[in-house]
Amino acid sequence: MSSIPTEHVAPTFSAPQKCYALTSDHGVPGLTQTAVANLMKGWNPELFLFFGDGAYDSGTVAEVSAAWAIWEDEIAAEKVYAALGNHDLETDKGEPHKNFFTYFPGNRRYYSVRDGNIEFFILNTGIKSDGTMIEPEGLS
Repeated sequence: MSSIPTEHVAPTFSAPQKCYALTSDHGVPGLTQTAVANLMKGWNPELFLFFGDGAYDSGTVAEVSAAWAIWEDEIAAEKVYAALGNHDLETDKGEPHKNFFTYFPGNRRYYSVRDGNIEFFILNTGIKSDGTMIEPEGLS
């Protein structure tokens, strides 16, 4: 008796697929920042997550405002979450950055954001460009 091969079909996964956009070091307004922002916005992600250095050179109020201007609609919709980076910490321990994002939870230096059953942990390394520790609570 010969066996006839049968085709096996993988089970269908019914969970909704979600997209999240992640980047870092976007803090210089201009053509590159605009191109990256437009690319990321085109994905229509649930959230935009930034890994620090959202404002160059030293995270002043003016630099923070200019660097995040391109994300105005997404910030208004509370879809942008960012960690402090070394450049963001250069001015007043990151206060301009923390004050700009009024909807960030907790102390705004580190926090978590939940989207359904996914939780993102946003962490501030607390180290300035010159290597000195600036995080008030240290690394522990």
